[in-house]
Amino acid sequence: MVAPEIMMDSMTFERATHTIHYYYRLTGNSDRADAFKKDEATKVLKDGLKNTTSLQLYKDAGYNFTYTYRSEKDPKTVWMEMTFTEKDY
Repeated sequence: MVAPEIMMDSMTFERATHTIHYYYRLTGNSDRADAFKKDEATKVLKDGLKNTTSLQLYKDAGYNFTYTYRSEKDPKTVWMEMTFTEKDY
């Protein structure tokens, strides 16, 4: 669990696009379309990415970062997905 009702499922590296892709599963009360506002979530993720020193090597190399949030009840449902490129961080 990375936060209440948010579980990290996996992380992959997409070589062709130089993208680190994080997959999360929303559970409980967070597993619904109106659980959060996309603008606010985008700002929180972008600020976190900017301030994460452990990713500095990847940021210096110009990697992209994608975050996908899926429903636990219906894994085919993607509640939110966003990609950040080096212009974002």
